[in-house]
Amino acid sequence: MLGLDQTGNYVFVFNRPSPERQLVMHPDFSFGRLFLQEAKSLEKHFPLNTLDIVVFSNWLANRGELLLHASGITFNGKGYAFVGRSGAGKSTLASKLASRQDVTILGEDQVALRYQNGSFWIYGTPWHINSNRCSPDGVPLEKFFFLDRYSDKVIIPLTPQDGFKRLMQTAFIPFYRPIQVSLIMANLERLCSTIPAYQLAFRLGDDILKQIIDL
Repeated sequence: MLGLDQTGNYVFVFNRPSPERQLVMHPDFSFGRLFLQEAKSLEKHFPLNTLDIVVFSNWLANRGELLLHASGITFNGKGYAFVGRSGAGKSTLASKLASRQDVTILGEDQVALRYQNGSFWIYGTPWHINSNRCSPDGVPLEKFFFLDRYSDKVIIPLTPQDGFKRLMQTAFIPFYRPIQVSLIMANLERLCSTIPAYQLAFRLGDDILKQIIDL
């Protein structure tokens, strides 16, 4: 649940998982306060428990940058993002590529997309079930792919317009902050006009890395 208090601070309330947590953030997300309900059991709980994703995505949004629902890898100093909603195959693909010694998995479910010194970079994030499938590394983004489990064709080039539309559907965007949304949209438009985007369908027996590198 999201709301505003009398001073214009953003208030986030999470009832699940317990205990209840309330996060009050300054409008520019430069600082905030966390209120944590006393646990009813002796079981230890991580106080933020997904609230850190809210904070971090808003911090990135101040710069027009964002988190993506995507798995990401580095190979030969270049980054590749595989975008998709839950069930699209992000974790499956990350697991398949993790067996290669020349590949670093940045993340199996979320990655950070940043615009630095005139180019787009992809970074790993820490919010993953498997700790061996995430990394804090960052590399220039070479290509990005939208996973499609049902396509007959393995790889289909996408137009910048189609890439933009699909990214808007799979990104962590704080739509309650209009100025930051406009910054993000400008960056995504720049991204889609400079970085190739594709629709990707893969089978577990495919040498998918070779196919995406050879494009």
